[in-house]
Amino acid sequence: MRLDARSRVRPEYVRICVDALDERLQAGVVGGAQVARPERETLVARGIGRALRNRWFTGLSRYRRATISGPSDTVWMGTFRADELRSLGGWDPRVALNEDFDLNRRYRDAGWVVWFEASLRSQYVPRATLRALALQYFRFGRVKGTWWARGQPPNARQLLLLVAPFVSARLLWRLGRRFGSVQVALVAGAALAGLDQLGQEDSPTSPDERVVAVVAACTSSAAWFAGVATGMAGERLGVEH
Repeated sequence: MRLDARSRVRPEYVRICVDALDERLQAGVVGGAQVARPERETLVARGIGRALRNRWFTGLSRYRRATISGPSDTVWMGTFRADELRSLGGWDPRVALNEDFDLNRRYRDAGWVVWFEASLRSQYVPRATLRALALQYFRFGRVKGTWWARGQPPNARQLLLLVAPFVSARLLWRLGRRFGSVQVALVAGAALAGLDQLGQEDSPTSPDERVVAVVAACTSSAAWFAGVATGMAGERLGVEH
């Protein structure tokens, strides 16, 4: 089993994972949902936690948004049968981040199912500052960009993430020429606020926390894209990260 340092799992976590592997012999990996809950009660920490609980702000991964069990491209952390894990080479020491995605890809390529178990909802302790959040997502993006530059293609979900900002920017530019930048900024702000509300299962919270959540979502997204560009450029230019 893999457990992250920032994870907080329930006492029955191991039993549920082992039972799921026993019941689904075609599954090589079992993992559950990540629910971001800050340990610090500051406004920024609460806002970051809210942003990372939003299904629209976090890359559309099943483990961040789904409530129904089923096959997935990746899951958080993961439980594995030891013999199968060894037969696939185990963890790749060359992968410094996103090790779970790399390993789950190898399982899927080998014909195994990566199974998302919805009854597993574990707490994740997010970064407590916007600077730390930006650095984390920049590193995530840099690893993705390096992989893609090496010829590993992004999946459909990742392609959508890559294309969406350019489509949105083009649309906002055209609207700005027609209606003015102030009106477009108001529309964009309202859209982000709407996504913040639609993507939440939580009860309503303070306006200040919602504003921080939107800022955190924009921060992590921008940092991730900067990381992708850096990773791809660095790989093409032969620059060591």
